[in-house]
Amino acid sequence: MFSGSPTTRTATDCRGRGHHQVVGGVVVCNGCQGLSVRFRHMTTVSTLDRPASAAEVKAALYDPVLAMLAHATPHGRMYSRTVGGAPVVPSITNILAVEDSGDVLRNWYGKQAVIEAWDHPRVSDAVGGNQRARWAIEKVVKDAGARRAEEAAERGSRVHFYAEEKARHQLGEATTDDVRAAYDTLAAHGETAWAVSLDEWWTAWQVTPIFPEATLWNEVDGYAGTTDLYCSINGVLALIDYKSKLLQNGRFGPPTPKPQVEQQLHAAAFATERHVESEHRWAPVSLRPHLLIAAMVTDNGVFPYTVAGINDPRPFMKFQTLRQLWQDRYDEAMSGEPKFRPLVPPPSVRGPLGGR
Repeated sequence: MFSGSPTTRTATDCRGRGHHQVVGGVVVCNGCQGLSVRFRHMTTVSTLDRPASAAEVKAALYDPVLAMLAHATPHGRMYSRTVGGAPVVPSITNILAVEDSGDVLRNWYGKQAVIEAWDHPRVSDAVGGNQRARWAIEKVVKDAGARRAEEAAERGSRVHFYAEEKARHQLGEATTDDVRAAYDTLAAHGETAWAVSLDEWWTAWQVTPIFPEATLWNEVDGYAGTTDLYCSINGVLALIDYKSKLLQNGRFGPPTPKPQVEQQLHAAAFATERHVESEHRWAPVSLRPHLLIAAMVTDNGVFPYTVAGINDPRPFMKFQTLRQLWQDRYDEAMSGEPKFRPLVPPPSVRGPLGGR
């Protein structure tokens, strides 16, 4: 489908001929009804049959395996077994989202903040009758959470990409130029402090990568996901999940992981297979990590936390319960039957509200 060098590829079989852009070694087609990508170390092409979202473009740029095996569905992110195959299992984060009503509550909190602001005498006196100013302030306040979350997600993608390239370089799978390109991307956004923090921690903790950014699969319980890094730390096998955070000069104290991260790490640790990217195949996972680490990578250091080891059955049992709950909701949605049905009053009851 694509021909030419990695920086001069053009499409020979694409509805949007001439509208391709190469970003970080990825061909992004804005002229297609979708997104066509080819990665510098792969021959497989993944094509969407619809316009690509910003999140999917970022997935293509920073996570090639996800771009090919993961799917955005009405039921959340799901994974296919093969490239181009139908999604068959939910992602780990999709399952964990079952018990998280945070988005709904955050929207409600934002709305209440706007209402409270208008009721405050000093705000009302300052704005007066300027309706356009009121609308502008309302939009800024209501959108602040979503905007900050999007900015944090984009920064997280860049930090993860740098960490991945660093690990691949140590394994001989990436060049010094690849690491430099990832670093330059951080520099372009004023985020080199995160790279410095990661580099210092990496050296101090004697991190030896085994495989980074692997897509994992559990056939028994039916789920898939990605792990940031399987590695050895001073000779101890570890599984690491990175969380990039803004320390803000210690304004809110050292960041700590969310409770769901414990189940996330356990789910990854109990994967039965991993996708071998270079060989386009699944391989058994025979390694069971002794350390499960949530590494909070900030602009002023890395704060690592460990959770209960895999010999403690409780976190994974909770995850299995959430997996079943996700399945119940999925089956309910696929049935097409409405959850609520109008209740018809008995014949003896008259009136629209059941009165006589």
